[in-house]
Amino acid sequence: MHHRPSRSRRHGDAPHPSYTVQADNIMVDLGSQATLDCYQCLLDREIMSQAWPPSHTLMRQLHIYDGVHALFANIGLERLLSVYFATCPLLTRGFLATLSEINHEGNLAFRIFSIPHTIHVDQLCTIFHTPITSLFQPTPAFDVREFWYSITGLPSYDSTSSVQTSIVHPAIKIALKIIWNIIYAQLETKKADKADLFLLCCMITGSYHPHFGDIIIRRFHRVIALRTGDVIPCGGLISIIARSLTPQSPLGYTFFTGDAFRLTLQNLRAMHMLHTAPGGYVWMHGHSTYFKLTGLDDIALADPISDTLWVLQSNIPPPSRPCRAQQV
Repeated sequence: MHHRPSRSRRHGDAPHPSYTVQADNIMVDLGSQATLDCYQCLLDREIMSQAWPPSHTLMRQLHIYDGVHALFANIGLERLLSVYFATCPLLTRGFLATLSEINHEGNLAFRIFSIPHTIHVDQLCTIFHTPITSLFQPTPAFDVREFWYSITGLPSYDSTSSVQTSIVHPAIKIALKIIWNIIYAQLETKKADKADLFLLCCMITGSYHPHFGDIIIRRFHRVIALRTGDVIPCGGLISIIARSLTPQSPLGYTFFTGDAFRLTLQNLRAMHMLHTAPGGYVWMHGHSTYFKLTGLDDIALADPISDTLWVLQSNIPPPSRPCRAQQV
């Protein structure tokens, strides 16, 4: 049974926080009564208790998409929002699973099929359609307690506080969920640390554009320390490879920008990750996003199902066309 939280119990007599966000000629009052009504609707439909943010269509139906889009646009990452809605949400899981080293130059080392590979953080920025270079602005002063009060009405901030039950505004809460699912995938946390709140503050005020690559590097360091177990959650890696296809791709292959890594479509089919369909390839969906080793150089969905989530329309040639053999 889903219990609706009591707003008066959580916020007491504190003034209700209100923000107006403007970007791309869109002005959204995140503290309006319509926004609060939308939040209640989300609660009624038990959407806010789910791990994933609501779909693009549902967000438009509830009139909150403009608010979420404005938050991302304020830090120059509106195209990142488009990437989220166009692909598998767990985009970074593959890197998080086998990441073994991050040097100061921004090179990420990881393994797949027992073979070591590297990719530079700027290549990830290119894949995610985010700016590669920062704006070289001085980092603004940030009072985490004051900001926490402004978005929750709660007088004191604790790093163990649950964002799920503290932040009222649906656009802010959903924006944070999307950031978690794009960047922080393996953490699967509902706690907001100071770095999370600083990013939210930047999204609301638009006064500072954090470098997307720097965000990834900091989070990867944290994930490496937390990683446990031998299950390999690498579905996101496949999604990133697929999304980075270019017209110059070698026939029948997907690869990272800069040709740092290649994986054949035959490998993907053997892993039961896709099957052919008219107009493209249908990517398989599992009950979980986890993969497991089935042999020295083979991985497969840990818990597959027959349904599909999305169809990748790309320039991959149809299977009937010949392609070169490539050793992975």
